Amino acid sequence: KCFVEIDGITDFVFVTKNHFPFSVANVNAILKNIIKAHNKVTELQLPQFSSHIMRHSAATRMVESGMSPKAVQTIMGHSSIKITMDIYVNLDDHEEDTSADEVSSLFF
Repeated sequence: KCFVEIDGITDFVFVTKNHFPFSVANVNAILKNIIKAHNKVTELQLPQFSSHIMRHSAATRMVESGMSPKAVQTIMGHSSIKITMDIYVNLDDHEEDTSADEVSSLFF
């Protein structure tokens, strides 16, 4: 149980033994240790990444799955759809090619 309120939010899921929410530094240290342990035991090496990179990935996956950009904006807590779409959502090369093919099919 978390006994802290931050910006009106309570009942955090991931908390320290003292019932405080994990800080960004805590989460990033845990991710670093998980990746390091994983890379010691397998050929498939994971790159180091941060919790913030996971936010970018989550926004991109939500849009790719068909969720409306406005809904993604709300979930991400951004004040502007421009922030969500221009900074957080990233199309890969395959997605760009697929989108170009879809537009092309409208005209030919």
